[in-house]
Amino acid sequence: MIGVANGKKGKGKRDNVSHLMLTQQLKPQFWDWVDSDEAERAEADGTIVTQRLGLTRDEAVSLIERAASGDLQAVAGLGAEIVRRLEYSGSVFLYDKIAAGQALTDWESDEDSKHEGSRVAAAYIILHDKDTWTDYSGEEPVECLKEPHVHMVVVFESEKRNGRSVPASASPAYLAKRIGIPLNGHIDLPRKGGPTFDWPGYGKVSSSLDNKLAYLTHAKYEEKFQYDPAEVITARGPGYLPIDRARRPDWLKGRAHIKKQQAAEAVEDLVEKCITGQITKEVIELDDDLLAVYGRHKRKVDDALRTRSDAEATRKRVEVERTLGTEWTKSGIAVTGPRRSGKEAFAADLLEKLTALARHAGQQWQTVRPPGQHALESVGSAELVHHEDGRFRAFRSYDQMLRYLDPNESVEAEGRYYSRQAPAPRVAVLTTSNTLYEFGLSSLARKPTEVLEADAATSSSSRAPADIDEFLLRLGWVVEVQKPVRTVDDICVAEDIGTAEAFEIFKQEAMIGFYRPKEKSARRTETVRARNGARLGEITTTAEMEPVGMLKGVDRAARFLAVEIMHGRNGDIIAALPEEITARLNDEHRLIAGDLVDRKQQVLDAAELGQRRCGTCGHKYSALDLEPYDRMCFGCGPETHPDVVRCSQCKRFWDTSAARPYGRSTCDACSPG
Repeated sequence: MIGVANGKKGKGKRDNVSHLMLTQQLKPQFWDWVDSDEAERAEADGTIVTQRLGLTRDEAVSLIERAASGDLQAVAGLGAEIVRRLEYSGSVFLYDKIAAGQALTDWESDEDSKHEGSRVAAAYIILHDKDTWTDYSGEEPVECLKEPHVHMVVVFESEKRNGRSVPASASPAYLAKRIGIPLNGHIDLPRKGGPTFDWPGYGKVSSSLDNKLAYLTHAKYEEKFQYDPAEVITARGPGYLPIDRARRPDWLKGRAHIKKQQAAEAVEDLVEKCITGQITKEVIELDDDLLAVYGRHKRKVDDALRTRSDAEATRKRVEVERTLGTEWTKSGIAVTGPRRSGKEAFAADLLEKLTALARHAGQQWQTVRPPGQHALESVGSAELVHHEDGRFRAFRSYDQMLRYLDPNESVEAEGRYYSRQAPAPRVAVLTTSNTLYEFGLSSLARKPTEVLEADAATSSSSRAPADIDEFLLRLGWVVEVQKPVRTVDDICVAEDIGTAEAFEIFKQEAMIGFYRPKEKSARRTETVRARNGARLGEITTTAEMEPVGMLKGVDRAARFLAVEIMHGRNGDIIAALPEEITARLNDEHRLIAGDLVDRKQQVLDAAELGQRRCGTCGHKYSALDLEPYDRMCFGCGPETHPDVVRCSQCKRFWDTSAARPYGRSTCDACSPG
């Protein structure tokens, strides 16, 4: 059997090898018998060097360089030369040690002088000039081409010695010297064990040799460049193509085993990088190679990721305990508005701008979007949290929500299975299509809107109003988003916000109102209604939403609020910003804030001109034509006001209650008469 037999291990020596695979770059300096003349090589090496066995230096250098350029005749010539060196009978070394009076080792004096040459049964060589490697040293991974190199599989014949079948070769170190390349890292030796396979016309060979033959074309390595089997040059023995045809089906099946082996070898490196924070779960799931390792060692990698997460949480907790309430405080932002009004777009833009400001200050803030239930189990150590379309189920209890929104405290959050780290995000943004009072009452009662509506319809009028002041007063800002209702470029934004064109118009035209919760001395009772006008119950409160103003456009509104949050509650970030960024930020903020104040005054002035309160939410709304918005009641559609209709000409909303003549369909601006 070719490539199966092993010789007897002699004293102080390794067994003769049955086969090997060599790998070396095609550069003259990497082949001992090619690089320079013999005297120079002997002087540089200081020990022994190999002869060229009849080749001149120019011929040897030319052979290597032509092979590197893709000359297949030169590759075949290199394979033949390696076989010749292995089979050469007699010494191939220059014994400069003798001239220098140095003692020779046993294998230098004994093995070489007695070696009659190996007997090569088969040899196959291929040029690899399309292999790649990934350079991770820069900011982004770069795919690079490897230097041209050859792989060569050499199989030795067997011979009988003392009744035993042993390879007609020599020890690995001696064979490496004969070839003229280093042993370690360049010569792959036989591996014990494994099944045997049939070679066409040659009987059985070991699995170790079979794997080396498959590697010549990367047949088992799907992620590597796949070389054509016709590119393999047979330097000795049976042709490679019949072997490839016979073995390829099994080689392709072996890809799964190779991936399993690679995963086993790579998992420790992956675990180390997870523990040190170099790789996150997101990176793993976006990388096919890492995902293959993760899929086979999920529990081990998950443990590493959890270990890193717990360590980061501990460090974050210590840092939070040191700085929360002194250098910064938490900000709870409620973003309300009707369905499909663009609340999520505003929230996402706001969080992007906060992240950018933190980055300028040298911090990397993480944003999470937790699920709609048991949200705090997913917050972790994130600085920014986006609770999308929030409902009362996001929190396990009303008390948990209050502790979460407390600007100055970080309390451990109870979980379904075990308590989690104390969540202390810098900014928590809650978007909801509920009205603010509706959300607070629903969270306190732990009931959805439809149940509250049914309860209100059947319960006694003597039921005590609920107190949700703790929720209202722990909010830093309340934001109301209203999409534009006009037709712009023949696109009705109110109806078509789902289209890309309408969404872009929305981002430019949307009116966004800002309020700050303030505590007033007088307590009052207010009826809580849903957006459709349905009565849900009553609350008692001392909190009022003090209007700060309105801004047109998502980008400007998000810029304004991001800077307000940083200035008001994140002084450490503002202090760390470069001076030029701080100056530019302040100038831009003054312009936006000025516009905000002007609009606020417009709203307040309009509210004083005898405008009536909205029957749904209690806010005053204006019938005046105040560009760029048409009605003052955010959060309530015109359907709650029978007298407010859309003008048939300009498409703006207007109050028909005082219109003359009755029944006209155009507003005062379009019907000046």
